Amino acid sequence: MRESRLKQEALVATLEDRTRLAYVRYRGGVDTQLNALDSDRDLFQAQLNLAEIRLNELLSVVQLYKALGGGCNDPRPRKRLESLPPSAQGLVKLDYAQQLIETNLCEIELCLEQVSIGIERV
Repeated sequence: MRESRLKQEALVATLEDRTRLAYVRYRGGVDTQLNALDSDRDLFQAQLNLAEIRLNELLSVVQLYKALGGGCNDPRPRKRLESLPPSAQGLVKLDYAQQLIETNLCEIELCLEQVSIGIERV
């Protein structure tokens, strides 16, 4: 993924130069406005592709993080859980599972916020 992002960044830089030159040529009366607008369209499409590549790259990191457990550790001692009656153990486990889900969702939301901030910069 990194290689495709680097290639797309290079393409965007090249198309930015092309667009700048197209408008210089248009203002100088050497070229038509259609060619300048075509370069704008190509640049915009390349920028969209770059944003999509960055999004996919960051989503991959989020998925990996989630697959690895989100970095959550069990804060409750095992002995305390085993000292409870079996019916209470089930409730504690359910409560703990709900806390893990909420924690992972918060972490994923934070990662996605960072992704959207990165996209807004594009």
